[in-house]
Amino acid sequence: MQEETLKNCPEKIFLCGQRDKNYVAEKGLYRLDGDKDVLLDSCEDIVFDGNGSDFVFEGKKHGFLVRNCKNILLKNFSVDYADCLQICGRIADSGENFAEIIPETPWRAEGLQDVCEYLEFYPDRPTPYERGNFLYNCGKIRSILSVKEHGENIRITFSEKIKRPKIGNRAALCLTMYGHNALRFENCKGVRVENVVVYTAPGMALYAENSENLAFDGYRLQLKPDSGRLMTATADGMHFKNCRGDLLVRNCLLENSHDDAFNSAGMYMEVVEKREDVLFVRSPLGMWATYSPQVGDELEICSKADLKVKGRAKVLRVQVLPDSVLLETDRPNEISLHDLLGNKTGTPRILFENNVVRNKRNRGILLQSRDCIIRNNVFDTVLHGAVSVLVEVNHFYESIAPANIKIEDNRFKNCNMEGEADVAAVAYLPGFALGEAGIIRNIEIVGNEMSGSYQSAVCLSSVRGARICNNHISGCCKRPKRQKYRAAVSLENCAEVEIFGNRFENRKDIPEIQIKNCFDIKC
Repeated sequence: MQEETLKNCPEKIFLCGQRDKNYVAEKGLYRLDGDKDVLLDSCEDIVFDGNGSDFVFEGKKHGFLVRNCKNILLKNFSVDYADCLQICGRIADSGENFAEIIPETPWRAEGLQDVCEYLEFYPDRPTPYERGNFLYNCGKIRSILSVKEHGENIRITFSEKIKRPKIGNRAALCLTMYGHNALRFENCKGVRVENVVVYTAPGMALYAENSENLAFDGYRLQLKPDSGRLMTATADGMHFKNCRGDLLVRNCLLENSHDDAFNSAGMYMEVVEKREDVLFVRSPLGMWATYSPQVGDELEICSKADLKVKGRAKVLRVQVLPDSVLLETDRPNEISLHDLLGNKTGTPRILFENNVVRNKRNRGILLQSRDCIIRNNVFDTVLHGAVSVLVEVNHFYESIAPANIKIEDNRFKNCNMEGEADVAAVAYLPGFALGEAGIIRNIEIVGNEMSGSYQSAVCLSSVRGARICNNHISGCCKRPKRQKYRAAVSLENCAEVEIFGNRFENRKDIPEIQIKNCFDIKC
């Protein structure tokens, strides 16, 4: 492999069509603003070695953009953004519909109109305050009414009554949520990322779509030391959409992002028109959320009403149209109008191992895939559920119904203030009705240490085939929101579940196991 040194790292790093090269940057601090970009396009067998350099981007833009590439390795650098993406400060005054903060990080008055997130933290550490408020503007949700200067302070007024913020606590205001990612991979095969740090991003810290065989080792999404920041990425820490092959995440740190630390999912396609043997499909959310399958992919056919699998079909032809995707399959007669199609082939096998996920107001792992192992990780203060195995057809229509999931030898500490459990699995039908047993299949929860959960430690719904064994569960159900979560292990609409060898250490009024509408349960 030919080696080339990038001296003084060019103002615009644009590698197009390169083959079999090892690019090494001279170590330094590089600022990229305006039209200055880092772009790898249509490259193959490329190493980009940052050599310990720091890349600082200005403006709301993608950082490292990699597209249409094969066998790419990015390593040994950090990514940060110079623009004010968040304002952090201490709460000086509050009421039932407002909070006022003393800013402690740089800010500009003209940026206040862009504030779209508000989140409270403890006064002495960057940990989300367990009884604090988390409000935002996104889509139809408009919780933040106005953000204005109030003397030397900033006053945030909300459109709803809130829990009165505690004076002296700290708060973060984010000026963006989604849109631009620090690392972005599009239509790539064979991507590796090693020893890369992301401090913040105006969107996802790391995003990949339509890509295959991805591996991440030593990737860190972390607060920048001495920055005064309370949050990292304003959206997800790692987000994978419509990827396939093997997805490996090892030895990584994911902390303080606004949204999920890790999310892997495809998207359901709905049959919106059928002309003899030709189907016209798109996501129920519109074309922007429609990901085309490839010829040869295997699709699962299911009804939106109950998410039961009706059959499978192989893709023979694909054509992308302005308002839909034309499909021909080998079993057109088995597919009806308004059926949902999930891409079974476009579902990655996931290994998530030896990672730390901490200080998260939203979820840790959101898993909508198959043949996955979540092993030997630490989940510390993940307040919306540490591991969520989910399929739903109400808001996001992300697919596919999960199956063959092993969650083993992890440590969960002080998680799940807002979710169902440290480990939860559920299928939500229209209207958030629970799906019946078997929509989600084959889950093993083995050898985990689970302590201090606010709700249940384990909550399974809509699952057929589960083993919950040899876990140590202590101090759970500290503040359950519903009767359903008032047990260490809660089952509803489940079948063929084995529960054995677990050690429970909880209050006497908290049952070990709670079962509703289940059959063939052995415990």
